[in-house]
Amino acid sequence: MNQETPISVGREHIKKAAVLMEQRVLEQLDPELAEGYRTWKILEETMPLVKAHQAQAADPRDFIRKGRGMDRTSVEHDLEETLARESNFKRKESRFSAEEQRRMQENKKVSDLLEAMLPQLIQNALKDDATVEAFVPSKYDDYHNHVDLVLTFRRKGGREWFRLAVDMTYATREETRHKFVGHFAGIASGQLGTVKYFREKDEHGKDRYISLTRVPQVTLGLSRTNVLNLAELWKSDKPEDKKALLESPIARALIVEIGEQLNRQYETATEKEKTGAVSRLRSPWNEFYELRKDFAQAEADLQADTVFNMIMNNTVQDQDAMEQMYKDGEKEQIKRDQMTQQQEERLERKKAALRRGTRGGRSGRTTAAAVTPPVEGAKVEVARETEPA
Repeated sequence: MNQETPISVGREHIKKAAVLMEQRVLEQLDPELAEGYRTWKILEETMPLVKAHQAQAADPRDFIRKGRGMDRTSVEHDLEETLARESNFKRKESRFSAEEQRRMQENKKVSDLLEAMLPQLIQNALKDDATVEAFVPSKYDDYHNHVDLVLTFRRKGGREWFRLAVDMTYATREETRHKFVGHFAGIASGQLGTVKYFREKDEHGKDRYISLTRVPQVTLGLSRTNVLNLAELWKSDKPEDKKALLESPIARALIVEIGEQLNRQYETATEKEKTGAVSRLRSPWNEFYELRKDFAQAEADLQADTVFNMIMNNTVQDQDAMEQMYKDGEKEQIKRDQMTQQQEERLERKKAALRRGTRGGRSGRTTAAAVTPPVEGAKVEVARETEPA
């Protein structure tokens, strides 16, 4: 009886065969189904990297320090506000059909993927003497201050240069315009962007827990197709893919978005004599507008990217349109001030109720169990700072 001779197949041959089979199957699929499969596969393969990025997000509970800085009641209040916002978002989302909800959730995953890639994409475009560090804010700052990411730029030797607050988008033109109106609201107030819960290392390597104000803001985004194209290169270990990512016109389009927005904001702040905003915008404007000139070809390469064009259309407008956006920004700032005042009044009422409860022999705490203080013995500094020059 003849026995078949075992065939030894290397792992690389198996991988190549699997890829070839997958390609043949995809060729037989309806284009829409094939694109859906590609989207699912890339999101699945990059999920660990995205989750690792999101795990770095600030936790407001770490900012509690008895007797100084942010008190427990204030932090608990912010956490409650965050939960209320999340609940409201879910209620609104539930009004859409199942297919629309699936699409919205997928768009959010694509936006999260671009956010996770962003630090490396920008680092690739910077000059050799500059580095960028990413900080993921809390959900409170995401919902309340519209900041998805804070980028700290440093010169060689570690000296801090400037910061940018980034808001990601995949929304409609009108919703994106509202984000830009928010940027102009920051210029009108002179405060630019705010991050309430920010964590950084001091010169001794210890955590500092601070708040930031006067941080320049930008809104960034790319189409789903272009984000996925970048992600295929980003997740790869192949030298040729790393080189392609470094030279990608799609990645450089993000520099164009930043450069144009900062240029428009700097011009507006100068014209309106908002000197505080001008001083904070000057360094990032100088750096990114010069880079933007170098990457002019990227704009031509992304004419089919609807999100890129939506952002550029909201940025590069005639003087009358920009003047209207600034006026809308002033109105938006008034709304924000009213909302902040209402929030502070709710907080004061809560503190007063807690004091009455304490005087009556009760602790008065209703949500303390939901808030965990910093680890005993941890060296934590709580302070309030403006964004450094």
